[in-house]
Amino acid sequence: MKLMRQNQYILILLFGSFLFSCGESEEELQKKEKEAVEQEILSKLSVTLNEAWSTPLIIENPYLEFPSKASYGKLKFDGVNLKLNKQYAYYKNNDMHMLQRADWVTEVGGLDDVRFTKKQNIPQIKAKWKSEDGLNNGSFLIKPILEGDFVNHFYYELSSDKWMVYGYEKEMSFEEFNEVVISLNSICGTNSVPKDGSSVLIDNGLDTGAVVMITAEGDSAMEYEIAGYGTETIELKEGKYHVTATSVLDSVFVDEDFEITDESYSYNLNLTKQDYIIENVMYIVSDNPELYTTNESFTYDGKTYEEVDADVIPGALLVASAWDYNLDEEMPEEVTIYGDNNSTTKSKVYRAQTFVLYLELYELFNGMDEEELGGLDF
Repeated sequence: MKLMRQNQYILILLFGSFLFSCGESEEELQKKEKEAVEQEILSKLSVTLNEAWSTPLIIENPYLEFPSKASYGKLKFDGVNLKLNKQYAYYKNNDMHMLQRADWVTEVGGLDDVRFTKKQNIPQIKAKWKSEDGLNNGSFLIKPILEGDFVNHFYYELSSDKWMVYGYEKEMSFEEFNEVVISLNSICGTNSVPKDGSSVLIDNGLDTGAVVMITAEGDSAMEYEIAGYGTETIELKEGKYHVTATSVLDSVFVDEDFEITDESYSYNLNLTKQDYIIENVMYIVSDNPELYTTNESFTYDGKTYEEVDADVIPGALLVASAWDYNLDEEMPEEVTIYGDNNSTTKSKVYRAQTFVLYLELYELFNGMDEEELGGLDF
């Protein structure tokens, strides 16, 4: 409703400017029309960024006695002003004990010198930012992401000489996203094309191959051959679909409808509907091996595994992405940690039976001594 009211307001402005445009030159009319389009773009983006979370919030040294080590921010944007709520987690410097700061520190700023420009043929909006108290000056940037993991999201960045927040936000449908990008193209002189739909990984959890048929409403069927325990990534537009999957023994094991919405930029089509397990792994900058282990325990199918941080996604046909690394991706040995932060957490999804097998093998080999391991033929 908020977006609708803003658009109605802009339409009234446009209509009013038309009524009183008599006698104005064509150049003046074009300038007013461009300004109206720019204001409409900012209004739509203000809805997208309302209460947007930004992480990490990198702060060099907000308090000399309490240097920040991990922080989070939350933005509010009304098309002109930015309100940044900052929360710090910092070290008490006498014993290096991590303290959590529960209250929010709010910094309000306004945008000035808003420019619609482009970089590498991608439209973007840049502006200067100044806090109300006049103590912090910085810059603001927002642009559409047209490919990769965050396709059809907006990347935003707010920074000063002491801190920076950035993030990816999607609070609009693909159609609305497309409209904004088209408007940005017209203002910025670009011709960027949004990705039309979501990335869908077809997951065949059977140990045999399968023929998968996906049919959109009123469209022809798409056929895919997926090997046993194999995957294939495709692109599907928002809409309703029907999927059938047949094993090499001509046994139909899937015959269902599903729907792609703008809930997520990527999905897994889990043909066997088995549980997924997401493992959360902390990457930390330290030479102390004890810091690399977790105190969390994980219970699945009645058995508990110690020092495992994981969550279960109950089996379903269509699963929205909630992980950093998918079934067909390896968890990296190292990742980049930005700013003053000394740790970050990444997640990877597994089929439940695969993850449990890993845990069982780890327990088996971890319980064997060197002599027993030396007798195994790998």
